Amino acid sequence: MLDGLLWVANDLGGRLSPDPDDWDCNSPYDYLTNAIDSAAYLLLLVGLVGLHARQAGRYSPLGTAGFFAAFVGAAMVGVANPAEHCLALAFLGILIYTPGVLLLSIGMLLLGIATMRARVLPRWCGVALIVGLVAMFIGADSGGMVIFGLVWVAVGYVLWSGRGTPAEQPADLR
Repeated sequence: MLDGLLWVANDLGGRLSPDPDDWDCNSPYDYLTNAIDSAAYLLLLVGLVGLHARQAGRYSPLGTAGFFAAFVGAAMVGVANPAEHCLALAFLGILIYTPGVLLLSIGMLLLGIATMRARVLPRWCGVALIVGLVAMFIGADSGGMVIFGLVWVAVGYVLWSGRGTPAEQPADLR
């Protein structure tokens, strides 16, 4: 849930930036927004682990592949982002950041599909993962990260609260 709130803060911080088109760290504000962005990607790892742990024995190899792709992608982006923008290592954008975003995207899509099919969590969780991913990329400049963040707040709440667990089947009383 904290990760979702960081995505919302990341979007709002970008809107309040004195120069929203400049991602390089030229001021303390830039360092702060880049730190929030990287923390959001790195906390996403915790959410992905929780999602995977909850469904691990119940979803297909598609879900496992989606989890690993999303996990590795989020880790790559979370590490490459500050190195690229704050340490001026632009080559990391091509070598790590871009492939990381691609892996994260493919992984989230596969994980969303596997979540819907596994029926461990409510189906809307799988749909929300896909919708949040699409919103983040299509509407990155118009609130897409807020939607992605709210999706992770909702999914995090389901994971944390234990809700959405399928009801136990009653014992056969014959």
